[in-house]
Amino acid sequence: MSRGAEISSLTNRSGDSFNSALAFCFQNLFEKLGDQDREVISCLASARRPLTSAEMHFLMPRLTTHQLEVALIALHNSSIVIRNKQENEGFEYILSESTSAFVSAHAPPSKEFFKEIQDRLRELRLILNQESLQKGRYDYNPFFVRAGTGRDERICATYLRRALDFLKKSDYSNARGQVEEAKRLTSNSAEVWRISALIEEQSGENYRAAEDYTHAVELDPNSTISHYCFGMFLMTDMDDLDEALKQFNAALKTDANAAPILTAKAMVLNRMGNFDDSASIHELLLPSLSSRERRWRLAGADQAADCYCRWAHRYLDHKDYECATQKLKRAMAILLDSAERQDIDWKLLQRTARVLSLSFSKKELFSKIGFIDYILTNAERIHDLSSGGSIPIVAEMPWITGTQEVKSDYRDRLLLLDHPIDPSKSVLQNPQLQPNKFSPPHQNENRLIGKIHSLQQRFGVITCADGSRWFFHKNY
Repeated sequence: MSRGAEISSLTNRSGDSFNSALAFCFQNLFEKLGDQDREVISCLASARRPLTSAEMHFLMPRLTTHQLEVALIALHNSSIVIRNKQENEGFEYILSESTSAFVSAHAPPSKEFFKEIQDRLRELRLILNQESLQKGRYDYNPFFVRAGTGRDERICATYLRRALDFLKKSDYSNARGQVEEAKRLTSNSAEVWRISALIEEQSGENYRAAEDYTHAVELDPNSTISHYCFGMFLMTDMDDLDEALKQFNAALKTDANAAPILTAKAMVLNRMGNFDDSASIHELLLPSLSSRERRWRLAGADQAADCYCRWAHRYLDHKDYECATQKLKRAMAILLDSAERQDIDWKLLQRTARVLSLSFSKKELFSKIGFIDYILTNAERIHDLSSGGSIPIVAEMPWITGTQEVKSDYRDRLLLLDHPIDPSKSVLQNPQLQPNKFSPPHQNENRLIGKIHSLQQRFGVITCADGSRWFFHKNY
């Protein structure tokens, strides 16, 4: 208290005595503050509104997570900063009334610092507005970022999207750098750790990926996308089918009707040899295929047909030819339904060849009335619908031309399936339907120069210098 000052004048904020008392009370305290403490105070004074710790991280990138946490704890304990709990978020911080008055009168931020904070605040507002527009654009694509409604989550989502942009370019170092920035803002977000795991998975660091996925599901046991992605990783990269099934079941607890998760669960059951349960899921999903995105339609049809093929193979091994024919007919029917929707790709043609191969694999199947005709007729329909596609049946069954049990008319029909009808009219040529285009007949004016990959016995894919990808048959 200033000597000789009246109490009323000290409590009057506009009075000179108040400022004198305020300066006396705060001056010594401010002199003992560290550089980080002063920077936090200047940041809050420049912002002129409450800030979360993530926002302060964004506004003051020079401070580490530890430095900011230590500063906020010290300032809060000294009553320089007031901390308020926010609904569905952490804390937000603001200068106390007396501190704000002192800073304004005796320790205002420099012009340069104030401008820096204001510029970053404008950038922050733009980010938050952009993130608000991202709502509703999320599905089970692992390369989509699921951002919450909170300010901190939306800021983190920006760094995560940048990380995925680097990941798509196989720039793992910068992708990890962006994730570390997100962790600096908030290290307790399941989505941050899921994206971190995805980057490690894509870079081949499976041990780190498993650790990060585990951390993600521990942080948020109700994160459907984390359980789903973890399950896919365990199934495809680790071949740990039991644990993958547990993750898919956990994901289904929060989204019981999610088609991608159900499809993944059916895949695991299929690989485990539980064809009955796998087929039950596929049959549940097949009626809804037409309303889903094309990639899901293709995957759903292919996986369902694969399940019935594997099931038929088991029956063939046990010489149960009646049940085998039933499963093969169902597989072919699924593939035909897909083709009639013009959902055709090279996997579907290969799967059709697989059904044909199994159907002609045992002479006992030829005695089944109408079975071979049913299979061939449907395969021919798929072949016609694909136009430029060929069903690599000769590659699948090189023995077919010399087999006595196969009637000559069957053999001729099979051989015709192995040649494209008209590559220039292929439904697969539409890039919206299929990224791999069928090449035109090999003519000098249409020669394709590029890198050949995905080479199979009868066909392959060539990538040209302009980035276009073309399917070609070896007969060209």
